[in-house]
Amino acid sequence: MCKAVNLIEIIVSSIKEVDIEFDRLIKEQSRLDLTQEDLLHLIENDNFNAAEGYFYAKRLKDVRMERRDVKNELEPLASLRDSLHNQKLEFGKIETRVKNIDVKLKRLKDNKVYSPRILKVAL
Repeated sequence: MCKAVNLIEIIVSSIKEVDIEFDRLIKEQSRLDLTQEDLLHLIENDNFNAAEGYFYAKRLKDVRMERRDVKNELEPLASLRDSLHNQKLEFGKIETRVKNIDVKLKRLKDNKVYSPRILKVAL
């Protein structure tokens, strides 16, 4: 397999990896949103002392900080994903073209046919 085919497959694989990571981060953000909602409902419905209140506040802060980290990863990844998806059809066309050229050149290499243009006798 030629280098160009390897490189285009790496590009296409990277695009798929961006989608997978984007989906994972969306699910993680959703999980953290639900965790935050659970904590807020517990605070709303529970009678608690100062120590328990501190526990709720600390846990809520930890969830919010984790959520912020996820969002900070998600935002540039979403921008990258959108940009790549706008070019996805082009990458597919390029991949097909490169693979077709590679197949054609391999076929020519395997079926060597050469007719001398100038020399009358093979050397």
